[in-house]
Amino acid sequence: MTLVKITEKQKKLVDTLVAKGCSIKQASEEAGYAKGESGRVTASKALKTPHVQQYMMQTISDSMSLNATKALNKIVALSS
Repeated sequence: MTLVKITEKQKKLVDTLVAKGCSIKQASEEAGYAKGESGRVTASKALKTPHVQQYMMQTISDSMSLNATKALNKIVALSS
């Protein structure tokens, strides 16, 4: 089995989607895909590949962990 590495463009697409919560079209343009419908379609196809999905799940998990810690610290600060 050959391991497929995520490209910089795919990484930026996922990072933008997770960080900003924007549309695929907006994230694809920011990541360097073609503008308009063509870029959105290419990005959508990339997001369906197993290696990109795996990276996205890890990125979401990391983001949730970090945000949960920040939220807990804020609650502790507000209750003090």
